[in-house]
Amino acid sequence: MGRGSRVVGRGCIAVTALLFVACGSTAHAPAATAPVPTPSPTPVLLSSDVGVTIENVVLACREKDAPRLSALLATPPPESEIEALFALGRDVVLKGQTPSVTGDEASVAVELEVQRAAGSERVRRTWLMVRGADGFWRLTALPDCY
Repeated sequence: MGRGSRVVGRGCIAVTALLFVACGSTAHAPAATAPVPTPSPTPVLLSSDVGVTIENVVLACREKDAPRLSALLATPPPESEIEALFALGRDVVLKGQTPSVTGDEASVAVELEVQRAAGSERVRRTWLMVRGADGFWRLTALPDCY
């Protein structure tokens, strides 16, 4: 074995040692963090069916989704009014509905099971709706869903 072989051999040992130290070291550069996904808002599902619209209204109330509830109203109120409504209850479940449609107007008797701080109760409400020029039903006022 010649002198050149020893230099190459020592070089390989030095590189191997350097790699070992670099790979085996406990000090690592900070790991890149994956971007945190931003939840996308639930899409508003406008409907030409009164019953489906009522279900979507109750779901928006249940999920306390102000933008979605606002889109289901013929005249959206300030968001502060919607948030005040949401503060009245913990949960709401649609138990029944009876629509009465006359042309582009509807009156819907709804039965809800409402969860509040004091407990649960069944309530009956009457919500008024109008069909817009786009053919979709919307409530005429903020629903009393709690």
